[in-house]
Amino acid sequence: MNNYPEFHCYIDDAHGMSVYGKHGRGYTLNGREMHPKMVMATSLAKAFATGGAVMVYPDYELARKVRTCGGPLITSGPLQPATLGAAVASAKIHLTPEITEMQEELHDKIKFAAILLKKYKLPVVSQSNACVFFVGTSLPKLGYNMVKRMLDAGYYLNLGIFPAVPIKNTGVRFTITRLHTFSQIESMIATMADEFPRALKEEEMTMAQIYKAFKMPLPEDLELEKAVHAVIKQSLTLKLHHYRSIDEVNKAEWDQLFEGKGTFDWDGLKTLESAFSRNPRVEDNWSFDYIVVRDSGGKIVAASFFTTALWKDDMLSPSTISRQIEEIRKNNPYYLTSKVLASGSLLTEGEHLFIDKGADSWKEALHMLFEKAYALQDSYKANSVIFRDFHKQDAEFDNFMVDNGFYKVSMPDTHVVDDMSAWKNAEEFYQHLSKRSRQHFR
Repeated sequence: MNNYPEFHCYIDDAHGMSVYGKHGRGYTLNGREMHPKMVMATSLAKAFATGGAVMVYPDYELARKVRTCGGPLITSGPLQPATLGAAVASAKIHLTPEITEMQEELHDKIKFAAILLKKYKLPVVSQSNACVFFVGTSLPKLGYNMVKRMLDAGYYLNLGIFPAVPIKNTGVRFTITRLHTFSQIESMIATMADEFPRALKEEEMTMAQIYKAFKMPLPEDLELEKAVHAVIKQSLTLKLHHYRSIDEVNKAEWDQLFEGKGTFDWDGLKTLESAFSRNPRVEDNWSFDYIVVRDSGGKIVAASFFTTALWKDDMLSPSTISRQIEEIRKNNPYYLTSKVLASGSLLTEGEHLFIDKGADSWKEALHMLFEKAYALQDSYKANSVIFRDFHKQDAEFDNFMVDNGFYKVSMPDTHVVDDMSAWKNAEEFYQHLSKRSRQHFR
């Protein structure tokens, strides 16, 4: 803030208030003063144990300006008398030596919880000295499963989930308070450790997937578990086949799967592979991968093809934004571009993902396909994985995708011409259109 005139700092110290610092002044102001360009917000509803909030400003003038012009403050109300009375009582405790004793008691329980989480080898995402702990589950479905299991066991925990965190960084969140006993803390964490493997098995996930989702190093004992899980999965009824070129895929079988789904029959993909390889510019070269999952009888349950290519990050942004970015790209052509692994390609439209919904194992087949897509993402160092396009409304499938870490984004409208025999020349085509379409055509 001293070095950069335009840089101001807004600090949220809701979890530090009361827990740290002289008189419970919090983590931020413990040992440092307010900066003239800093504003701090904190909560009276957490460790302060009442309700409401506090805004701390470096000077009176800034406080007056926010109080006068701040939108959210215009319709907010004062603290209720009972809450205000409790806040005053809590403030008085903060000004006595008792607050130091309470802090020490709480810190001992925070350390105790951290040690137990390590003992039981639960995937704690961040090691901090805060009262709030976050045990990673990666996908929402595992998070929901764990929260329900813990509630059934008598422990009320909550979920950190999208949009508060990235959708694949879901986790179980819990708070330690001074009033929890050591035995209560140990019982809760032991129960969580006991239920975690059951939830993983039920959702067909592994601990290795969680560590990977949070980009945490995998403990050595989990490396072996990961290898064993992969061998077992391949020996079950489903078998995944991976091909690097359409030449390796049976032409008749592929065309039958995707007939009428879009412009990516066997010959069309052969043309794309030829066009987007061995070109001088990086954006004109795509990697092609074909995934087919079969059951024990050889019947295809799921299939798709993926291209890994350079995408413009603003592809679905408003045109006003893209115009500004394109100006920058005149001198910096790869500004705001990312490598993306996507089902289909930038030149194809249609239902790129084949699923045999009549098969009992279609969800298991998709799980295998997802895992392979993530492995390809790692090998290509792609920023994201995208599945497209889905033309039908299917609540079960939508929920399945969300549970597995995907969220839906609307694409631009598609116009499909079904009958290509209704005209023989440009004039007949024009006459075939509606009045409004004729205006567009002109």
